[in-house]
Amino acid sequence: MARFQTINPATEEVIQKYETMPKAQVLDIAQQCHDAFLVWKTYSVKDRTALIAHLGTVLLKNKKKYATLITIEMGKAISESIAEVEKCAMLCDVYAKQGEQWLAEEAVEQIGMRGGYIELPKDEIAVNLANPMLNRLVVVPGLETAYWFYEQGNGVEKVNVPSIDSMQRELEDYIDENLVGCTGEFKDFTSKVGWR
Repeated sequence: MARFQTINPATEEVIQKYETMPKAQVLDIAQQCHDAFLVWKTYSVKDRTALIAHLGTVLLKNKKKYATLITIEMGKAISESIAEVEKCAMLCDVYAKQGEQWLAEEAVEQIGMRGGYIELPKDEIAVNLANPMLNRLVVVPGLETAYWFYEQGNGVEKVNVPSIDSMQRELEDYIDENLVGCTGEFKDFTSKVGWR
């Protein structure tokens, strides 16, 4: 099995020696990460943002420990490493306070550009010679908007106006689905932050 080592770039001192993991172990870790993601995405937005805010608190509380690790592994000055940990803590705070609002604004913009939908309704009848029109208009490549009223090829008139409830559900789903981008398996934090 191959071995590699980490070296302090400032002193060229060997910090740690490692053996590469076998493929089965790598796949097991990947599965654990996926399982953790499946649990994380069931948390409410309120719970996720509270945990992200708490992560920032944990970072600040342990900033000397993490800064020392950064300095050893990257060769940065300790003052730069402390500033990096503080920046990460500040970002946790910003995302905990603003992340949901930013996602909501993005979702509202998506709904506005797509005629009241984030996920456009599927065509009930496939496009063919008898039904040559989609139930949507392609404004530019990548941006489509739903027709609210249209006639299918068979002469059937369709009304496709989204309800306020359906738009609200789509907004909630959009926020829930997109508030998972800043997670990972941080073993040192999971017990301190309170995430399973």
